[in-house]
Amino acid sequence: MKLRPIPKPQQKTKTSKRRRKIAKNNLQTPVKTPFKFNWKHVGLPVAIASSVWLSLFLGGMITLGGVPASVLGIFLKDPTSITAFVVRDNKHLHSRLQELKVEKVMKAYYRPQIPDEIILDQYIHQIFYNWTGYIGANYEVTPDGKLILTESGFQELLRELER
Repeated sequence: MKLRPIPKPQQKTKTSKRRRKIAKNNLQTPVKTPFKFNWKHVGLPVAIASSVWLSLFLGGMITLGGVPASVLGIFLKDPTSITAFVVRDNKHLHSRLQELKVEKVMKAYYRPQIPDEIILDQYIHQIFYNWTGYIGANYEVTPDGKLILTESGFQELLRELER
């Protein structure tokens, strides 16, 4: 039978009070403080993101709900259209936007992306419907809120396109 040697007791070393205090504190569980939101760290990223979005919007690269900045500018310069929008007078707003030739500006903006004139007209009217609730004479609304071109509306658009 082989005997194992008896381990020597470890000698106590002198430790400073500071080291003992640190060791004691490390044994205690840390107290979690509740998360505090600091607005100082949010300002710069929000400002950068806002300025990038605004630059893209004003440059015509993105739209606001399908409405380009040029159309929004025409709309905001006209107090009559703003009033009609606020009081939800859809028919008056639509007629005023026609007087301002907003539909032509929007069609010019979207024409490079949507070359088919009938689909383009439907897309523009869908944007108008989404913003104002106005339903054009050539369209009907489905239960899920999409505009569908009626048969008579299709014939009317074909006549307009032939002119």
